[in-house]
Amino acid sequence: MRPKGIEHGGPRARDHRDTRRHLRPDAEQTRAFFRDVLDFSNVDGRDGWLIFKLPPAELGIHPTSGKGVLSGRHEIYLMCDDINATIAHVRAKGVEFLTPVEDRGFGLVMV
Repeated sequence: MRPKGIEHGGPRARDHRDTRRHLRPDAEQTRAFFRDVLDFSNVDGRDGWLIFKLPPAELGIHPTSGKGVLSGRHEIYLMCDDINATIAHVRAKGVEFLTPVEDRGFGLVMV
């Protein structure tokens, strides 16, 4: 059950936008990955600070207490329609994966 007011397509969901800022010591390399490997559309906000258009997204809020849960950490999960085609696409651009595809119940995941 979803909390009242944030149903997919509901009025509140449409009226809000999500903006993420990732502070990285390797910002140029990270920007190049999103631009050149993932093919995300972008605009130059100023002086090479690329702003990327993200695909539709969802937000999960999880507790940080408990065994094996790290606090202060962010994860980004990118969704696709065909994981095998996506893997082939990014591998052709030089991406190496650290893990095989794993079914975690909520979806297929690889790192």
